[in-house]
Amino acid sequence: MDWKGVELPLEINKMGFQTKNGIYKDIESVVVTTETLQATFLPSQGGKMASLINRETGREYLYQRPEGTYRKLGLDTSYVEAECAGYDDMFPTIDPWEVPDGEYKGKLYPDHGEVARVPHHLTIEEHAVYTSMTSRFLPYMFEKKISENARGGLRIDFKVINTSSVDLDYIWAAHFMAVAEEGGRVMAPLSDGAKAEVTFSSDERKYGARNDKVTLPYGIDGITRIDENKAFVPGKGDAWKYYFCNPFPEGWMAYVYPSDGSRLVFRFDPKQVPYGGIWLNDGSFQNHANAAMEIATGSFDRPDEARKRNQYSVLKAHMTDNWYFEIDIEK
Repeated sequence: MDWKGVELPLEINKMGFQTKNGIYKDIESVVVTTETLQATFLPSQGGKMASLINRETGREYLYQRPEGTYRKLGLDTSYVEAECAGYDDMFPTIDPWEVPDGEYKGKLYPDHGEVARVPHHLTIEEHAVYTSMTSRFLPYMFEKKISENARGGLRIDFKVINTSSVDLDYIWAAHFMAVAEEGGRVMAPLSDGAKAEVTFSSDERKYGARNDKVTLPYGIDGITRIDENKAFVPGKGDAWKYYFCNPFPEGWMAYVYPSDGSRLVFRFDPKQVPYGGIWLNDGSFQNHANAAMEIATGSFDRPDEARKRNQYSVLKAHMTDNWYFEIDIEK
């Protein structure tokens, strides 16, 4: 299926980049509107994106909890018991990790990272929104620029600065919990015949256990599609996650919705963001129905695991790393 380069036919008023203040549940928000998308960001909640709406159809593409009160995530809060929805930036890790040696020996990289857990400073300009935070534990600053891309979708530029004389291992991942539907499927430049390594699964006989290698698009049983959501069964449906064993040869990944043929498309530079994990959930985890495409600078959720696979990233002393991430809805 050749979809790359297909442009979204616009039947809407072309507004360009606009911002306004808003309220998401009971949290102050900034609503960013582009030609095709409306995105809601929460600066006080790690700068996360809580909502992503197609302006043409009104369809929501980010999973959200149904209750009206937002479950805040702080430094001492369980990530999975907080809101655990929408899109968070995971930095400098996903799984918790303790620095094993060197000047910062014993320093904890908290579960699902620090960046998502603390308020961000907000600056709004005519053509962009900026958010930033300075770590309380480690010598880094994390900055984002949110703007409109060339196709009328969203572009997020990232900058992370090491303010010390010590190198820091890190993982950044886009923890993007998209709404899933039965038959919805992940598309990637690594697909049929490629290898993947299982991170976890609720049914190891079908999908495989941690560290099992599978051949896409099937799980360990060679029958069950590992790239596709099944029927949603609250509290009982399967949940599983895997990482592609090889880096991306091209900078794109997408999730296809069979109900309307729309595609949630991510674009990025594969030299800057080489790795990807897929977490699909049909109800086993917290009654969610989600498809999380986690493009990342390192694999397998933790800096030491990434090093074992030679798929890691290092923020060099007194240096800055940059990367970007674009989001579009296409037909």
